[in-house]
Amino acid sequence: MRAGRRWIAGIAGLFFIVAAAAQMPPEPTTKGDYGNGEDFRLTPIVAKDGAGKPITDIPAFELGFRDTDGAWTEGGPPVPFTGVIPDALRGRVMLVLDGDWSLVPRGWKMSYAMLTSDTTLAVGYEAPGGKASGWMNSGMVVCAGCALEYAAPYFPRSMQDWRADADEDWPRPRAEHSPLHLSRPDGCTVVFDYQMPHSPPVHEWMNYIGVRYGVLLSFEIAMPDADKDLRDLIFADHTSDHQKCVVRQDRVKGKHHGRSRRRSTAA
Repeated sequence: MRAGRRWIAGIAGLFFIVAAAAQMPPEPTTKGDYGNGEDFRLTPIVAKDGAGKPITDIPAFELGFRDTDGAWTEGGPPVPFTGVIPDALRGRVMLVLDGDWSLVPRGWKMSYAMLTSDTTLAVGYEAPGGKASGWMNSGMVVCAGCALEYAAPYFPRSMQDWRADADEDWPRPRAEHSPLHLSRPDGCTVVFDYQMPHSPPVHEWMNYIGVRYGVLLSFEIAMPDADKDLRDLIFADHTSDHQKCVVRQDRVKGKHHGRSRRRSTAA
């Protein structure tokens, strides 16, 4: 799921979703509890390039899943794939249509896909050898309180907003995993690495502009260091479209910065 484009029709949290209500597809072979995201499938399709020619050397699939209300959702209709994939990596990826095309390591299987009643979207994949060999998750959190709590450990402004709304007995939000290296490409985005048991190193991206202006977008991928080139290609594909930083989340409202006497311009 390329953040900012797939499943989003507007920054307020509307999704680009095509639900096959008039012609329900056959029941998927994988069935389960809707809330656990186990009712999904990948249907083989043919991707086309910008010139309309079929892409024959990369397998392509369309993502379909059932949401918590029982409605079947698919990512079509297909659009041309215009991304650039290095020749050395074309044999190691597959294309998945989930509103737009996204890159997934070839041979990886879906572990879950769900759209909850509060419009939180999550899609996960794992390597054939299981999560110990590699995994990736894409997420979009529209639930305002959920997004704020998840973002607060990484953004000072978000933590300030959380404290303003929280009751005294609420536990302070804490990062689930301590970042080893953290960078801020802009005032509303963080990129960091962390370690967890029985997993390769994890590389995570989070984009959050505040509950009044947008949603929380996240992507994380775990792959061995030997697959860094493939990991970086897929990471860049899933994080290339981010929300405009309307209100900087890396600055606390009303605080001075550095030696400047001017107040922060953050709203």
